[in-house]
Amino acid sequence: LGGLHQRQPAIKVMIFTMDDSPDHLEAAIAAGAVGYLLKDASRSEVLGALQRVAQGEDALNSTVSARLLRRMAERNAGGSGQAVALTARERQVLGLVAGGFSNREIGEKLGITTGTAKAHVERVIGKLGAADRTQAAVRGIALGLVAQPAGDWP
Repeated sequence: LGGLHQRQPAIKVMIFTMDDSPDHLEAAIAAGAVGYLLKDASRSEVLGALQRVAQGEDALNSTVSARLLRRMAERNAGGSGQAVALTARERQVLGLVAGGFSNREIGEKLGITTGTAKAHVERVIGKLGAADRTQAAVRGIALGLVAQPAGDWP
């Protein structure tokens, strides 16, 4: 029985809620949730979110996460002042990450493969010294690297 417990897969948690509070989203992420959708999400949004989570990505309500990112950026404003050099494409990718888009969606929006989008995201995370996509988005906003809303990208 001991070996059985060691082989259990990691459980991924998605929150389905009516609460659109950034405070609750932040608490859910801190507790380990990888998904946070409002109960009024469409069937296609829910299915897409489940697929992203199954592929190891996050699935956060874009409106709530954008409010949380803005608030976190305000808290972190004035950070290190360290200059970060991102290419124009990396800035586009960062804007889309901040908008809550998955690697697949970033690839579709920019006309590149999902693998190339993932490579760009990983480079951006590394250049920003972030631990994950959310931290990269917050740091990018705080540093003024995200110049326009992600929805405006071609």
